[in-house]
Amino acid sequence: MAAQPPMPGMGYQQPQPFYQRELETLKGLKHINWGIILYIVATLLLLLVALVAVITVISVIETSDPTPDLGPLIGLAALACFGLLLYLVAIILWLLGIYEMNKGKDEFSSEHSANVSRAVTLIVLFVVFAVISMVVTAILAISWISPTVTPSEVIDSLRLTVLISGIIGIITTAMLGLAIVYLIISLCDEKYKKILWAAFAVNMIVTVVGTAISIAVVYGDLSAITDINDITNMSSAGDLAQGMSFIAFILFLLAYRHAYNRVLTGGIQPVPMQQPQMGYMPPPPGPYYQAAPPPAAPTPNVCPMCNSPVVPGETFCANCGARL
Repeated sequence: MAAQPPMPGMGYQQPQPFYQRELETLKGLKHINWGIILYIVATLLLLLVALVAVITVISVIETSDPTPDLGPLIGLAALACFGLLLYLVAIILWLLGIYEMNKGKDEFSSEHSANVSRAVTLIVLFVVFAVISMVVTAILAISWISPTVTPSEVIDSLRLTVLISGIIGIITTAMLGLAIVYLIISLCDEKYKKILWAAFAVNMIVTVVGTAISIAVVYGDLSAITDINDITNMSSAGDLAQGMSFIAFILFLLAYRHAYNRVLTGGIQPVPMQQPQMGYMPPPPGPYYQAAPPPAAPTPNVCPMCNSPVVPGETFCANCGARL
């Protein structure tokens, strides 16, 4: 049987672009947005708890009440636990969002993919340095427990702990801030790119100032301090400076909301993926495919004796009378 040509409209079509129903980047941005919101709320809550606790402790010391009311302190402790819980939920949302954005990093431009890879690398380094800081702090703290340690050695160990943790804290803050910037900078317009870098700068300034205050407190003449209020005020100044990081994260939140809305509304289009359409596929060349030969032309009936044409079905030739 001869090969039949494809029917009209059934020819092979070029693959057409299509988009995923729900972008992983969009899901990641949603989770990180909520994580930043919870982080801001938790920071403000713990900052308020710290300030109220300082005021409460000072008032108790000044009144010299032998049986102070512990109700406010218990309430502050409960609020502090709630704030730490919010921090934990925020971290979980951040990790989930980062995982989803890394999973969908190829949904947009190659520049965005490279930036997301940089952000993931920075976050891994951030975790490594944070673990190193905790290990060093734990080792130094254990050294204070020894009964042979003198007060001066405890102070020296305290100073070294604050110095090391402060330096590592500045490094990890820079890593985390850069990771937050790189995750979405390719999805933002020029205005919000500037907001991202401004947030990074504010976060670094707050961290450096808070660390400097803490180091100045422990490296000062602690022996000359006799009033508990002086120590409380100096430590509170460092905590207050660190707590102002919520300003930077408000700016980060503005940029992330912008990136989320831009992706959601199509302000920035993802890279289309290719999917072949169903249609006629020509068979591959090879020994298993052979076209059927054309049918041979019919041979006319002729008389075997005189070669005169005869009508099919006649018994005798009309020319010579020979039997057919």
